[in-house]
Amino acid sequence: LEEYQRRSSLDSDIDLSSVSELGSRLIRARLELGLDQKELAQMLGISPQMMNKREKNYYQKTKLSQLEKTAAVLNAALEERGEIRM
Repeated sequence: LEEYQRRSSLDSDIDLSSVSELGSRLIRARLELGLDQKELAQMLGISPQMMNKREKNYYQKTKLSQLEKTAAVLNAALEERGEIRM
């Protein structure tokens, strides 16, 4: 029960009205880091073409596991620079 409550409280901190808003935030974070799509693709282990496709569609057809991985990579890069996480 405690684990569920902890996870539920974490989920409530996220205020996104749509997947495209999440996509916009991921793109904005990449740009703030000064990364181009090719660099982020390399960090994620995907092709630059796949990265372009994901961003073109604002990540709307991206699997949840890949959204999580992208967010984790971007958060790690932001933390390295001492910036606030998404």
